[in-house]
Amino acid sequence: MEIFIDNLNPKLKKKIKASKTLMLNDKIRNLDSLQHVLKKVEEYLITLIPGTPYSEFEVKLQDICLERGWGDTVESVLEIIQLLLDLLEAPDPFTLEKFLGRIPMVFNVVILSPHGYFAQDNVLGYPDTGGQVVYILDQVRALENEMLNRIKKQGLNIKPRILIITRLLPDAIGTTCGERIEKDVAFELTKEFQGKPDLIVGNYSDGNIVASLLAHKLGVTQDTIGQYESHTAFTLPRLYRVVNGIDVFDPKFNIVSPGADMSIYFPYTESRRRLTNFHPEIEKLL
Repeated sequence: MEIFIDNLNPKLKKKIKASKTLMLNDKIRNLDSLQHVLKKVEEYLITLIPGTPYSEFEVKLQDICLERGWGDTVESVLEIIQLLLDLLEAPDPFTLEKFLGRIPMVFNVVILSPHGYFAQDNVLGYPDTGGQVVYILDQVRALENEMLNRIKKQGLNIKPRILIITRLLPDAIGTTCGERIEKDVAFELTKEFQGKPDLIVGNYSDGNIVASLLAHKLGVTQDTIGQYESHTAFTLPRLYRVVNGIDVFDPKFNIVSPGADMSIYFPYTESRRRLTNFHPEIEKLL
């Protein structure tokens, strides 16, 4: 396993070594013994029913030198075992990416969002409390559910932790913002998690600047939540696309309010009702 790990970049090497305490025990000392164990486990799992829960064959796998973290059923464990065997015998980027996406790596996440009066009392009506704050809280709930689901599928019973870090507002305006103020967020995070976080996520451009600095300082993977407006940043050479306003060439764009004059607003299929005498003037305006 060490030979395989040493061929990876430092960040991936660190993550797999951390997962190794879950997936492999100390009896596996080298690459040959790892491959032997994996093939032995593969031969054993093929004899079982695919939907068999991990608890029913956990003791057997421990005897063979494997620990929890491979999956929650025979089918899921066998799939990742075969992935690793393929990776050891004929490594390629696609298999490596798929394998890394299946092993337990992310349990503690930090989200940096410096917007609004975040998750405090007496903040209703203040800027961004119904915008970015609600958005981030929804994102955190969805992320937690996804992490719980993935961890369960990995055969583990671990509760992930997500911490949201926001700024200290200069004027709290009677709210309870700023009750917990930390001078060094990096130091406090290592205390909270009893180690470094597995992932740091920044929200918007300012949150991503801080996330980038923090991730660099701690040597942790960074991810981003970009600004919504960035969806217009695209290149479509020789293609037509409307990014603002109404696309008059799209017959499906019209939304007519109740009470509208039906002599003016009607389905585009009723071409006979169109005011064709105005077409030249409209074309000129367009």
